[in-house]
Amino acid sequence: MAQRIIDLKHGAKSAPLASQKKEFRAPTGYTEYQDTPDVIEWSMYEYELRPHGSAWFFAIGVCALILVVIGILAKSYFFIIFVALAFFLMVVYAKRAPREIHIALTSEGVITETRSYPFTVLKSFCVFEKGKVRELSLETIKYLQPYLRIPLGEDTDSTEIRQFLARFLPEEEHEEFISDQITRKIGL
Repeated sequence: MAQRIIDLKHGAKSAPLASQKKEFRAPTGYTEYQDTPDVIEWSMYEYELRPHGSAWFFAIGVCALILVVIGILAKSYFFIIFVALAFFLMVVYAKRAPREIHIALTSEGVITETRSYPFTVLKSFCVFEKGKVRELSLETIKYLQPYLRIPLGEDTDSTEIRQFLARFLPEEEHEEFISDQITRKIGL
């Protein structure tokens, strides 16, 4: 009986055992892939630019001032610095124009402007289409960044994206984060 010997100095040179391979079957309804392209690409802005009036900046300033006063009363100087920094960043991001980002779905993974996410680090996907919100949500295996949200353009066909990704990942229901809802409500 032949034994499999692994040279730890040079690594295993043989293929993985058949029992170790992860098998994935696409969900029903997405079995027709012959019309699905090899690459889906789109460009869009990273967020929707909303014009903020002086009343919005005044309201944010008043909230920051109240928090600074609370920090002074509590003698928490780190909290005061945190509030001042948060206020500054909110003003900067509210005035900053969104960048146009290019996204591509390929047979190897998802590619954005700055990073690529191979399918080996992705668990599942979900397409959000609620009102004006159209996003692709990808669940990752990373602990600190469990979900990746990618905005879909108005011209992007969500059915085509679902069919494409169903070849590589299961489609599961993802919940929308409360932080996303809050930032949308306050106009960030």
